[in-house]
Amino acid sequence: MKRNDFRYVEMAGLLRTEIMSGYLQPGQYLLPETELCRKYAISRNSLRQALDLLTEEGLLVRQRGRGNRVADRVRPDGYGPNTLVLLSPYRSSFAEEGLPLLVSAFRRDYPDVDVKLLYTGYLADTIMRDLTGFGVKPDLVLAWDRHFIEFDRREFVPLTRIVPDEADVPGKLLQAFRKQDELYAAPVTYSPVFLACNPALFEAAGVHMPALEWSMEQFAEAAKRLTRDEGGGMLRETYGFGLSGSLIRWPVLAMNFGYRRETEDGRSGLDRLEEALGFMQRLLYRDRVCPVSAVGDWLFLNELFEDGRLAMLLTTTLATPMRRRPFPLRVLPLPRQPGVTSGSLAIANGLMVSRSASNPELARRFIEYAVRHDFQRRMSQQTGFLSIYDSVNRDVWSAYERSVLGIDRERMDRSCFIHDLFPVFFKPQELEGRMKPFWAGLESPRHLVASLFADRNG
Repeated sequence: MKRNDFRYVEMAGLLRTEIMSGYLQPGQYLLPETELCRKYAISRNSLRQALDLLTEEGLLVRQRGRGNRVADRVRPDGYGPNTLVLLSPYRSSFAEEGLPLLVSAFRRDYPDVDVKLLYTGYLADTIMRDLTGFGVKPDLVLAWDRHFIEFDRREFVPLTRIVPDEADVPGKLLQAFRKQDELYAAPVTYSPVFLACNPALFEAAGVHMPALEWSMEQFAEAAKRLTRDEGGGMLRETYGFGLSGSLIRWPVLAMNFGYRRETEDGRSGLDRLEEALGFMQRLLYRDRVCPVSAVGDWLFLNELFEDGRLAMLLTTTLATPMRRRPFPLRVLPLPRQPGVTSGSLAIANGLMVSRSASNPELARRFIEYAVRHDFQRRMSQQTGFLSIYDSVNRDVWSAYERSVLGIDRERMDRSCFIHDLFPVFFKPQELEGRMKPFWAGLESPRHLVASLFADRNG
């Protein structure tokens, strides 16, 4: 199934959310179809499929010559007993491609069940209460590990014995979704942060691609050679590396400088964190091998990579399609300082059941389907997302791919999730906001690290 096949499902989910939340009021007209296509970068055909779906649900009324308006009577709780409402509180490749595939497969096996996707544009620890205030009661919620720790476990149902073969799942992956030793989200996919490259740009610049390992200095030198000016002027034709300020990107470089959080106060290894941040700042402002304006926008960095304007990029299988690409992607080993044990940063998506679910047993059945071996295999083969099961990944991915991605059991044991690297007093959004002056070149690594930890330990 192609990416475009899911676009109308995604579009329907976005409009459904705006209607169910009250953002679009009963009787209100939508934007003209041409403007909706432009706003959401969707084809006219896919948009009309989405509008047809919402019309069938009774959420929209289509009037010839006047456009599409919200139905006069919209009841957020008006879905039948065999309907599941699945909320994705953020945009991601898995939310936009993996979830529609899962919903489509589930409905083929359970044709009497309907699944409605809702997308929201924000995430907060009060999101369930906020949505309930709007009259929206999700049955299922898609959670990232980085946001899972902020959710109130009292608003969700523990998922005991939901994964059929836990021995085949990396232990750290399950631990990322536990609270007080109980599993509150069932992992459905995960990914290490890895270094992707465009082989054609390496070949054009005459730069050798490392097969097994390379140092930070070798990596920086390659990035310089891969950065090319357009006609020798100020404009860049290509950049050697795309550096992202996201907490699910840059910390993997700090790990390969040797940074780990070994104590509760987070002070162990801070000198190595400072060294890593200094290295990144030099890439940006001294070597000028990274597009500075894109540091805060990893989606734009992905676009530059897709367009062949970046030679290397830190990414994940959840953000960069591995099976369908405009050019053959190559995964390179992560650079590391001499004497440092290699490790990777991992991210994961999991499904949770809300305590306010209208049909918790049906919601659990949906999650059980998502973690079935046959669906996990199909998902991995069709989309390039990793399975939660080692056995499936061994069948789908080559030995080289598993090695450089770091998804074998031994490497996963050395991997970290973001909450393993930084103390719990750092909320991801707050930390990313605090680092903006650093990424803008207005703060030194030493001052940043000192200020981050001084208030917490002094």
